Amino acid sequence: MVEVIESPNPPGDELGIKRFYVPGVVLRSKCPQCGMVDEKDLSDNYISYPQINEPTKVHFYCEHYADSQSEDEGCGHSWTEEVIVRIKIESCGGKDEEGGN
Repeated sequence: MVEVIESPNPPGDELGIKRFYVPGVVLRSKCPQCGMVDEKDLSDNYISYPQINEPTKVHFYCEHYADSQSEDEGCGHSWTEEVIVRIKIESCGGKDEEGGN
């Protein structure tokens, strides 16, 4: 078993990653202009240059259509939300070189 010693990362520590994909995570935000919900699947979309334990901006763009608009005139509103990236490492046991515990 490995011992995990946590030391708090000060806000602003960079991960050194330009594009941070997180399969299985979806971010949802309501468009402040038309009220429709937009989502970002982080399997396909990414967080740019995330920093540990500090708010990171995520950009949304509304592609939904308001009832009074034609199909080729989407809401088109863009806005930003903030998320915090936290990383946790836990021991899950281990095996020795010969396959035992």
